[in-house]
Amino acid sequence: MEAFENVLGGVGMVGSVVDDGNDRVVVRTVSTKGEAKKARSLLVQEIADMGRATFPKDWVNVDDRFGPTLVGAFLDDRLVGAALVGPAQEYSAALAATCRGVWPSRLLDDALQLVGTEIAETPGIAVIPDHRAEGIGLRIKRYCGLWAAQHGAYLMFSRPTNKAACRLNEKAGHKVLEDDVSFVTQIVDAQDRPLTGVVRIDPACDGSFQAFRQLTVADGLMWRFRVGQYPAVSRVDGTGDDHAVSVGSGHIVWYEWDRSGFQRVLTPAPRLEHDVSMGLRRVSMS
Repeated sequence: MEAFENVLGGVGMVGSVVDDGNDRVVVRTVSTKGEAKKARSLLVQEIADMGRATFPKDWVNVDDRFGPTLVGAFLDDRLVGAALVGPAQEYSAALAATCRGVWPSRLLDDALQLVGTEIAETPGIAVIPDHRAEGIGLRIKRYCGLWAAQHGAYLMFSRPTNKAACRLNEKAGHKVLEDDVSFVTQIVDAQDRPLTGVVRIDPACDGSFQAFRQLTVADGLMWRFRVGQYPAVSRVDGTGDDHAVSVGSGHIVWYEWDRSGFQRVLTPAPRLEHDVSMGLRRVSMS
């Protein structure tokens, strides 16, 4: 898989991200238990429900594996921002709970393995109040994408909790869905032929991920998750929003990225009563 140079800054090992402005801010993974505790404390304090997130068991990811990892932004060695990044464990749990008994067990096991190794989540990013609106959150977000891509992930899921978080995701090149549409995923083969049903997360019930980004080019993958929205229409025509899709509500729009940005692929929404295996199935995040 080839990384997007405009997002990831080229291919190579993940190092620190340094601001070249007046303030010298370094973004990197935490290196000590003390740094990890401060990062976790900031996230839990600033973001609702972060206490339920899966944090590193040993505080520091000393083996640099693709697992839950705390990231910090440091100004003169003082923590000013933090994030949690790692495999999409929350989505994996929801997928298992919804599709067990619906998908063949071998397919579900393979799907969960795919989620655990190639899809990342950023459950939360926080910056201390005195250093907000300085671009630190955006640098942390970009670092998380770089770290995830270099650890084998080609997709990143996020759950923006407010308008500021939505704007941050958009600045980082993520697609942020409107509140009135659902986040959907499906496993397809190398020719984009569906291998599973479509899994839908209803934001009205779950406050679902609603933001996602493809981190690398998916060429050569025998099968992968694709991500999109249902229904395809979220805003009325005439808004001037170039993200709006002017088609009927009976379609799903799938998003994929190339070096010029994301593109949309429209497909008819499957009907549950016609084909259960290809029906829209809702994932509960509770």
